[in-house]
Amino acid sequence: MLFCGAASFTSELVALEPDGDFRIDGMLNATPPDPCDNPALLIVNAGGRWFAAGIPKQ
Repeated sequence: MLFCGAASFTSELVALEPDGDFRIDGMLNATPPDPCDNPALLIVNAGGRWFAAGIPKQ
């Protein structure tokens, strides 16, 4: 799930590899705004709970 300020965008679920790696090749459900204010990428499990986040360095 990608957050741009208050807006959120999702892609399809992908499987985790045994070592925890993953690759998302799909598309988001909509095009994020440009620029994306305060971007944050939340990694969500199949149950809908997030367990990791990615935030770009400023």
